[in-house]
Amino acid sequence: MTVLRDFSDRAWNLSLAAQVYIETGVGYGASFVNALRQPFERLHGIDVSERAIVACREYYVDPRVTIHHGSSLDVLPKIIDPSKKTLFWLDAHYEGPDCWQPEHGQCPLLAELRIILAAPWRQKPVILIDDYSAFMSHSEWWRRYAGDRLDREQWPTFAEIYDLMGGVDYRWTFLAGTDGILYCW
Repeated sequence: MTVLRDFSDRAWNLSLAAQVYIETGVGYGASFVNALRQPFERLHGIDVSERAIVACREYYVDPRVTIHHGSSLDVLPKIIDPSKKTLFWLDAHYEGPDCWQPEHGQCPLLAELRIILAAPWRQKPVILIDDYSAFMSHSEWWRRYAGDRLDREQWPTFAEIYDLMGGVDYRWTFLAGTDGILYCW
């Protein structure tokens, strides 16, 4: 739901050395268009919505860009290059009937993180997680946005994200931005 609008903010500052941009849940490309303005060598967008993918492929005609149709859980292992500094924008979650795969649940974030963390990175990637307030147990986000269409049990908690990324071992630095983005580096 949040759009990564301005790469001159902390997202860009954290990713200054990034060579690759990977966005899960690219949708129609509201954030992708801003990433395209940056000097990434490669940009990858992933989405399960065929309509969104067709639109993105028509709009983003650039030799650096590849738009992938499918689940982020199937595509990520094929495109991650641990020799390249990478910025991830993780935004794959239920948006509507044509924007999810029931077998992966409404929010495949933990599975995406497992794939990313399993790679033998030369340089730790920067990971931006959208809608972080959805992962807080008593979040206003659920009242405002979720309604009856989302199942809270299919979404991870912040504690699960934190534990998966090393928890108290301090392997990652976390910053919860006022823009709805959880920054991890």
